[in-house]
Amino acid sequence: SSKGTLLTQSSGVFTLPSTGLYLITVNFQWTGANGDFVRIAFSATDNNGSSFTQFAVSEDSVSAGGYGNNNLTYLFNCQDTANEKFKLEHSGSGSSQFSGNTTMNRSHFTILKIG
Repeated sequence: SSKGTLLTQSSGVFTLPSTGLYLITVNFQWTGANGDFVRIAFSATDNNGSSFTQFAVSEDSVSAGGYGNNNLTYLFNCQDTANEKFKLEHSGSGSSQFSGNTTMNRSHFTILKIG
């Protein structure tokens, strides 16, 4: 559930509703075959999307097939909501695919304003 003003999204780029310090946690569950690899990254811009820099990366592989989990946490100090935005990027190998579910969180992220 949410409390307060929500962030907005356009073409996969998120804009925060106000300046401040945000704790962003990301979890992606995925499935794959032996040796499949998945990578997720948190990238941010300070020039309204002209360029992005990666600030946090999580990588995982499965050795015998099955499920993998990628998690990352980042403190984002937003000082200019017009220009500072973020996006989550992912890539994978082989038959890897992210898991979703309509009744529980499998792949999700949480944003808390902490300052």
